[in-house]
Order: sequence, then structure tokens, then C-alpha cells
Amino acid sequence: MVLHYPALVLALIDVSVGATTILHDVDRVRRIAALLLWVSSTERSL
Repeated sequence: MVLHYPALVLALIDVSVGATTILHDVDRVRRIAALLLWVSSTERSL
């Protein structure tokens, strides 16, 4: 059991880092989508 502990910690760190990266990507995509929507709506109003 002691031998599995470091591997378990590394796996948990890997998962949490992957999750935060995905969340940052989702945030970036949402921001880009909002920017594109804003640009298209301003073009229509001009």
C-alpha cells in the first residue's frame, strides 16, 4: 500500500491539473464566443 501512495498522489495531481486546464479552455472559448457575438451584433447595427 505504501508503494502505491506516491503514484496515487501523482495521478491525483495529474487529474486536477487536467481539470483546471479544461476549465481554462472552456473559459477562453466562452470569451471568444462572446467576443464574436458582440462583433457580429455591432456589424449588424452599423
